[in-house]
Amino acid sequence: MLLKSYERKIAGKALCVAVTTKDVQIYQNELGVHNIKYLPVFLPFSLVNSITGHGEFCLYHGNLSVVENEKAVFWLLNKVFTDPAIPFIIAGKDPTAKLVKFVSGKPGVTIVANPSEEVMENLIRMAHINVLPSLNETGIKIKLLNALYNGRHCIVNKGAVEGTQLEELCNIASGAVDFKKVLLKLVSQPFTQEDIDLRTRVLNELFDNDKNAEQLMRWIY
Repeated sequence: MLLKSYERKIAGKALCVAVTTKDVQIYQNELGVHNIKYLPVFLPFSLVNSITGHGEFCLYHGNLSVVENEKAVFWLLNKVFTDPAIPFIIAGKDPTAKLVKFVSGKPGVTIVANPSEEVMENLIRMAHINVLPSLNETGIKIKLLNALYNGRHCIVNKGAVEGTQLEELCNIASGAVDFKKVLLKLVSQPFTQEDIDLRTRVLNELFDNDKNAEQLMRWIY
């Protein structure tokens, strides 16, 4: 309530820039902001480094001390990764004791706690599928962009990509049954050069830091 009150007070006093088209709609419709523009986030990634072929495991990665990320992992473990024949790695910062204990009794599931940047990059790159459902439907997920620039297949829910213009680069599923169906389809599907070419074209168009910086300067000055 306090945030909404504050946002309404400054709504007409400055240019607002949102990082997804959905956020633009929220600010316009709920906060009365009319001077608002959409601009993709600035990224440290500049090249798609995905590799073709098959990986040997599926991966969820993120800050595991964040409640919504832990909830997403428990949902995946209980509803989607019920077949130990599909190896599943969970990697990220500070997993809770509850999560570590739960995973210890799950065949085919491994936790990599507090991986170095190098280890995390290698996991993303070598996974066959990055599985990244989101319980938060606003903003843009940097971990998804990391997976798109550096990994193979990605499975997400609608909330992870809505308003981001990344839909065509992801496999979108809704609900546990749909996630399982898409997962089983992709397990035997190689990641191809055509997939890499599509990502390169779309991501280079959206996340051109020089072009987006020039646009931002035109709006400001």
